[in-house]
Amino acid sequence: MSRVGPRNLIVAATLCMGAACGIAAVTGRLDQLVALRLVQGFSGDLLLVGGQAMLFLAYPRRHQPLLQALFGVMAVRQRRGPRRQRDVQRPGRR
Repeated sequence: MSRVGPRNLIVAATLCMGAACGIAAVTGRLDQLVALRLVQGFSGDLLLVGGQAMLFLAYPRRHQPLLQALFGVMAVRQRRGPRRQRDVQRPGRR
């Protein structure tokens, strides 16, 4: 991590993710789509590692448990994806 640095890692992973998403949106071949999805997963994992590294470097040790817990909750929520419309409960209906 000291060679690259967390900021550069996040920038590179974001660019890689963006390029893979853009190419995946226009590809017509299944094998390319699978490969691009693998690149997206790898880039997403690098974003998580870079984000955690930035938290470790930016805040004192006494704040780490709370910050890592919040980071973990947000990361799991984002990776889970959006809720389906039928899962959203409407007011007044059961």
